[in-house]
Amino acid sequence: MVNSLMPCHLGVILATSVCLFLTGCGKEKTAANATASRATKASGASGAKPEDRFRWNFKTLTEAYLEHGHRDAAWDEFATNALTQFARYRSGLVVSDGLESDEVARNSRQALARGCADPMVLYLHARFVLAFQEETAPNELADAYRKSAAAVNTAPCPPIRKFYIYLRGSEALNAGRGGKADLPQIHSLRRGAAYALQLALEDETMPVAEAYDAMRDLLTSVNNNSAEAAEFSQRINPLLLARWPNEPLILLLQGSGLIEEAWRARGNATATAVTPEGWEGFRRLLAQASSSLEKAWQLDSSEPRIASEMLRVELGEGKGRERLELWFGRAMALNTNFYEACYRKLYYLEPKWYGSTEAMLAFGRECVESTRWGGTVPLTLVDAHYSLAAQANENGNTNYYKNPQVWTDIQSAYEKYFTLNPNDAYRRRNYAWYAYACEQWNVFNKQLPLMGQTNFAFFGGKETFERMVKLAQEKTAARNN
Repeated sequence: MVNSLMPCHLGVILATSVCLFLTGCGKEKTAANATASRATKASGASGAKPEDRFRWNFKTLTEAYLEHGHRDAAWDEFATNALTQFARYRSGLVVSDGLESDEVARNSRQALARGCADPMVLYLHARFVLAFQEETAPNELADAYRKSAAAVNTAPCPPIRKFYIYLRGSEALNAGRGGKADLPQIHSLRRGAAYALQLALEDETMPVAEAYDAMRDLLTSVNNNSAEAAEFSQRINPLLLARWPNEPLILLLQGSGLIEEAWRARGNATATAVTPEGWEGFRRLLAQASSSLEKAWQLDSSEPRIASEMLRVELGEGKGRERLELWFGRAMALNTNFYEACYRKLYYLEPKWYGSTEAMLAFGRECVESTRWGGTVPLTLVDAHYSLAAQANENGNTNYYKNPQVWTDIQSAYEKYFTLNPNDAYRRRNYAWYAYACEQWNVFNKQLPLMGQTNFAFFGGKETFERMVKLAQEKTAARNN
């Protein structure tokens, strides 16, 4: 129910929005998980359908703001629009070309320009405006998230929103500063996030997919801190399993966590240097992960992420290529744009694991030539060469990219990718970098105006980039003469 205190025009706008989003009216088509990088897909049995997620996100975002938020007629419409669009973005209810995120950015920017200091609007501005501006310095983004976290400390806000504000604040502060002086606040924000998630799980209306997303993000954030990963897992996993003992997404989460624990038990040493205790823990935890994931698959064989996680299990257990291909085939049959699954297979095929240079390149070329696979899958061939170039460099060969066959592969991958994704200016810079490395001056020059605003840091700084441009122009002119 829309809050009765909102201005009449806002009530009409938001009530109409809810109707359109939940009935599938309008230009967008209802869909669940069109791509793996968008919203989380869950089985019907999980009760995490996009419609359910939208209702819950709308309640904990827009309705929460209307009831307890930092409100004013000067910015209310923009704030509620930003929050509603974010609820839509979070739900996976509709598929579009990033229009939701653009609207979140536009409305949060307008709300702040009019004086809004609501913690969730500050958070949305940091995430959808500052984070996408290449001129935003890391410490500036960290300060914006920290401002949001400070505001939410004294504001009534649903626990799940506090969770994300604290978590993203810790991540941004870690990336933006990374100094010892910031560590206490980073760890404080992480623990605040974990506690907020515990409180959020008390909400009986919370869709399982939202719980999955939150716990996954929390564990990803602390993946390099084994003590915090263990602490948070021990505190929160029992709550998840008690509430959803037979939910595929929770079993998927459990399996993923066990895989991480297994590798931590093994350690980073070479195989010959792993202790007997390390091997025992590694094998035991991987077996548990496999059991959890296979049970999840039995409950929901329509979830590609389960199959993808089994690729990680096979990497550790090494039972054979046939097993790898079984789970890879299952993942790609369910999501033909599943880049993550392709990357994991490519890694499995590295010479240091179970493959060879030839196997890596053959698979990469298959990713380009396939008429079934799309998205970023063709760029798997580029990943293969990037990995092989790093190996060559370690062995003293710094001329890997001068090999004509390398350029033929990289060009075929990017041309296929841009045929499928013609408006991706972001990856034009990657293509330009590879063209420069391969001394393909004409292609490098061609990509420059297609990149949009130049991210100088990506190329090593403005001076380095300008030297690259100058050299490419000189080489092109010399060749033409």
